[in-house]
Amino acid sequence: MANFDIMTDDGRKLFLGYDQEKMIRQYHLKHDEKYLYFWFFSNLYRIEKETGYVEERPELMTREQYRESGAEAFAREDEKWVRAGNELAMTFYDILCYGKENAAATCEYINLNSLVTMISAAGNPGKGMFGKYEKPFDEHSDALEKALVRLGGWKEGKADISYELPLFDFMNVRFQLWHADEDFPPSVVVFVDTGILQFMHFETVWYMMHGFMFRLEKEMKTAQQN
Repeated sequence: MANFDIMTDDGRKLFLGYDQEKMIRQYHLKHDEKYLYFWFFSNLYRIEKETGYVEERPELMTREQYRESGAEAFAREDEKWVRAGNELAMTFYDILCYGKENAAATCEYINLNSLVTMISAAGNPGKGMFGKYEKPFDEHSDALEKALVRLGGWKEGKADISYELPLFDFMNVRFQLWHADEDFPPSVVVFVDTGILQFMHFETVWYMMHGFMFRLEKEMKTAQQN
């Protein structure tokens, strides 16, 4: 078993030792006898109460659709659920188990790199993590904007492409792309809610952002094909 798989499995076992009723109350989770349901970046996830395994429903669901639906709408037998990636499973475990009881989004934003500088004296553990996305996002910016809108985003900010998007049921995120010019390469900048560390550990922010960027890239590729 790979190290990341081991870490995720450890998180799953820790999750099973926590009070699930408290999780439901704290995050107003939709739930039924078998699953807790969790919304992230236009997708619905479910966590099996007995085993802690996390699954994803591939079809897009807006935050409004999630909020307006009851758990019974998520339990149709014809739904095709797939195992969620390690990054997101670990993110959900951290939020549900370690999020502070009075945690709340501030709706104020900080550059992710500035957050790193404030918190970590050991350097930036995520430095360069957006690098692989910057050139394709810049080269296919029309498809990128379509993906941002499809994922519930609206224009906000002053970059060449700048959107605010619903990230969790309780929190938004801001994404910016600065196009390349004769002096600088393209640049991706992400702004997170200043209250984010009330919900998750510092290291978990990077797991979450990997899941965020992967989803955005996937939707951009879908937009290119349509």
